[in-house]
Amino acid sequence: MPGIDTLCEQTNESLSIKEVSSVAHQYGKKKVITETYGVTGWAFSFEGRKWIGDWQFVLGVNVLTHHLALYTLRGCRKRDYPPSFNYNVNWWEHNHVMEDYFARLGSVLSEGHVVRDVLVIHPAASVWAKLGKDVQAAQWRNQGGNSEELSHYSLAFNDFIRQLLGEHYDFDLGDELILEEIGSVEGDQLWVGEAAYRVVVLPSLSNLLRTTYKLLLNYLNAGGLLFSFGDVPAMLDGVVSEELQLLTGHPRFKQLPSRHHLAVELEAVVPRTVSLLDRNGREADRLLYMRRELKDCTIVFVVNNDREAAHVVEVRIQGNGRVEEWDLLSGQRGEKPAKAQNGYVVMQEKFGPTDSKLFVISHNDELPLGSQQPQGELKPLTALGPMASFSRTAHNALVLDRCQYQLRDETWSHVMDVWQAQRELREKLNMRQVYMNSNYQRYLWIHEPHENDGTPAAFRWVFNVKDVPTTNTFLACEQAERFQFRLNGQLVAEVPSGWYLDRCMSTLKLPNLIEGENVLEIHCAYTHDMEIENVFLLGDFAIDYNQCLIKEQDKLRFGDWCLQGYPHYCGSMVYHFDLNIDETGSKRTLLEMGPYEAVTLNLKVNGKQGKVIPWRAAGTVDLTDDLITGMNRIDIEVVGSPRNLLGPLHELRTNQAWTDWWSYHSSGKEYTQDYILHPYGLLGQIHIYQMATDQT
Repeated sequence: MPGIDTLCEQTNESLSIKEVSSVAHQYGKKKVITETYGVTGWAFSFEGRKWIGDWQFVLGVNVLTHHLALYTLRGCRKRDYPPSFNYNVNWWEHNHVMEDYFARLGSVLSEGHVVRDVLVIHPAASVWAKLGKDVQAAQWRNQGGNSEELSHYSLAFNDFIRQLLGEHYDFDLGDELILEEIGSVEGDQLWVGEAAYRVVVLPSLSNLLRTTYKLLLNYLNAGGLLFSFGDVPAMLDGVVSEELQLLTGHPRFKQLPSRHHLAVELEAVVPRTVSLLDRNGREADRLLYMRRELKDCTIVFVVNNDREAAHVVEVRIQGNGRVEEWDLLSGQRGEKPAKAQNGYVVMQEKFGPTDSKLFVISHNDELPLGSQQPQGELKPLTALGPMASFSRTAHNALVLDRCQYQLRDETWSHVMDVWQAQRELREKLNMRQVYMNSNYQRYLWIHEPHENDGTPAAFRWVFNVKDVPTTNTFLACEQAERFQFRLNGQLVAEVPSGWYLDRCMSTLKLPNLIEGENVLEIHCAYTHDMEIENVFLLGDFAIDYNQCLIKEQDKLRFGDWCLQGYPHYCGSMVYHFDLNIDETGSKRTLLEMGPYEAVTLNLKVNGKQGKVIPWRAAGTVDLTDDLITGMNRIDIEVVGSPRNLLGPLHELRTNQAWTDWWSYHSSGKEYTQDYILHPYGLLGQIHIYQMATDQT
């Protein structure tokens, strides 16, 4: 199965996906796999997963393998390119929503054959020619060639890939070694294995393999079309050759002024099979598509790659037939109003941010001429918010991440971050460091005996309480069975009896807290294999701006819950609303979400498991079937993440594309003692609309 690895929360680098999907198409491979979602961080949302996944699937991937499923979060592992796709995240019970979505999509996009009439010659041979200098020369040493020149070249080629995709001409890339292996000419088409192409494009190239040159010349002589822009190749196999003039001077070779003229030339000879037009009649370049042909139907998958904005477009699909839209989120399907026009199926569609739609056009049922039926008018009924009663699904948490340490009977150190305390302690004990995730796998050395194993060590945290909790308070600590705990000088007699988030994080009940300053100490015989981590105070309390425990309020207002007493909370908040409905028989009632920050949302009406809202484009929900006349209970579960519990918590730079262990251990100008948090909660009013049922 061909596959790639795609990193970061981004959809900019389409080249590698087109490379692997082209190879799969040409060799007749049904499945294409991607390892994805690595280094995106603990705050990664379902909408982010959809955005990245849809982008890859519309370009040819159809199987996801997740980076990564951590067996444990113990020690440094929680900082090893998160998130984790396993039981040790608070949103795991909702994960099936995403898996079902991509299972449905991957199943559909594995059937039939993809429609790609254009072949773009991959520039690898030109890149190697640019590297073909004396790389041992002083100006090249340790650079592997002219890196600045190649970087510009790579960026320009990626821009071209994005441009052609945005012009809605799907294409394959032609690797020259693969062309040599399975390339051929049949009629006026160039075949690469099982894929046939009507047009070939040379991007700005400096070099061709001789085998490619011969294949392209045969293709032109058979009536094929070859478009070129930018530099025309001057070398064969890395050597300047006048022989190339037979190719570039051929009457069916056309040199274009720039890449921007390519779409016009393609339209004249290969009309688009899918067109997505904006209000100005131009191709909406933030939308991408895939078209697949099956024996009895045509499948078209359309993706809005725009994370921020909605787009209203005219969808034009070459062919005719009854149209269905298959809802990948619910698994339901329904007939789609459309009209036949000049050999195309035409629909007016709105795509929300990160939205996508799957259309299936039957080959057996013709679409009648006519227009789309108008939808009923939505009329505002009321709004929910901006205050709500609420309930938590987990204990609140206070992160204790600054401590003092003590070795033997030495004086206590000054206050520092926990990871820094362990670093200093291990330096004094002449032990190998464990705060970083290094290339030398620690299982190879961590269990080796050390001369300083068993050295008495202690760690101390101080926290403040304004309002003493009236219920039990717990401590979550990794490998708690190896430590002795003291709170305010009192030995904690309780033994670990549960776990929090991950089985490595044992919980034990603490004695009653006291008003004012509380001191927590853990004592141990420190050994080479220990990893001292932040500890968490758990219970029914809120946290003020000074990280002081206070009493919880009865209601949440719309806005960031971090600012309302829950800065480190790792769980869901369920907002409770009452909705009065006069009558339910003649009108449909719809809920439209306002802005929010969450991993995903889950909505219940009158206690019934209702609707999932994993991304904003799914934020309009029909409540009608679950409502009763009179007062109704609406519960909206806003699912948070481990981000504000596990970090990074003190990195001044935010919105980093790459989350690695050093993100959690920033220093100097990149460090702040303040907590840098990700916002969570309902942020704006929720609107309720009604629509007469005879208009739907």
